[in-house]
Amino acid sequence: MVIPMKGFGDRPKNLPVPKTDAARKLAAFREALMKLTPEGLAAFRKNLLKHLEPRIRVVELDAGFNDQVYIDTVLRLFDEMRK
Repeated sequence: MVIPMKGFGDRPKNLPVPKTDAARKLAAFREALMKLTPEGLAAFRKNLLKHLEPRIRVVELDAGFNDQVYIDTVLRLFDEMRK
């Protein structure tokens, strides 16, 4: 799990309109992530860590979701997992 502590980026353009209740809930969650304040992101992090199994590795980066360092870290960790 890699958490971008500077946020999850901008809302993608031209997203399809959700057709099911589950899809609408997911879209609302995704929209809320895009609007997180630093306090909201801290609360998200705290609750995520509280509910994750201890075996799940968590990396917190001082970067945004679309920053190159975040992308490089996710790809490096993925490659490590595949070995």
